[in-house]
Amino acid sequence: MSVLARVLIVGAAVGLATMIAQHVRVRVQRDESGWKQLKPGFLIYFMLFGCASFVVLAGSALITSDPMQPDAQEQNFYALLVLIGFALAGAYPVWIAYGRCVMWKGSMILVRSWTGKERLFLISELVSVQRSEISEDYRLVFQSGETLRFSTNLRGAARFILDIEYYRDSIEHKDQSSQTAT
Repeated sequence: MSVLARVLIVGAAVGLATMIAQHVRVRVQRDESGWKQLKPGFLIYFMLFGCASFVVLAGSALITSDPMQPDAQEQNFYALLVLIGFALAGAYPVWIAYGRCVMWKGSMILVRSWTGKERLFLISELVSVQRSEISEDYRLVFQSGETLRFSTNLRGAARFILDIEYYRDSIEHKDQSSQTAT
């Protein structure tokens, strides 16, 4: 298989993955118990499928390489480096998408790790909400000192932040009205 054919196959795979990822983009929905959940978004699927496509490309280059070429060892070495690099880069979107589950309902935030460990946070205990433009993530800091980070590329992240702001504003409004009443 020629290099051009491999590139076309990878391009088609990434294009197909992009179309699937766009199709998956739907609004945040509640489950039967009322919890909303952050789910992988378009960019995360694109990164995941793109890395997988390049791993397949590098793997096929390793498998189908001609050992009789004078620089076959060097080519296989670089193909292996590309394969390992994209496999490691693919671990990041997998971790973001499936390493833990962030859910919220009312003024509660539930974080479930892939090991099954659950942590429950209350929005009333939230100290600060920070957004990083460089790493494209949100950082929530709670009174206990614990930090929750999640990607802005998760589907529902904007809605989650809006809900947090809504509950924080309602808590502040209740505090102000109780102070004026006394």
